[in-house]
Amino acid sequence: MKRTTFTDKVVADYYNQNFVNLVIDIEKGEGPVLAEKFGVEAYPTLIYFMSDGKVIDKVIGFKKPEEFLEI
Repeated sequence: MKRTTFTDKVVADYYNQNFVNLVIDIEKGEGPVLAEKFGVEAYPTLIYFMSDGKVIDKVIGFKKPEEFLEI
């Protein structure tokens, strides 16, 4: 997704205007602890949070730009 979906101009513009985006390598640093805390079992996993930290959605697996915008 890093090379295809996230570099799509429409996706990038929408997500940069509407979200605070963060990428974490779940295999390094604090990643394994976060993976366990949020139940990450497959890659990629995208987790959407409210500003208070509440998880509102979790999306698992590759998505093409068109599919990603529908989320």
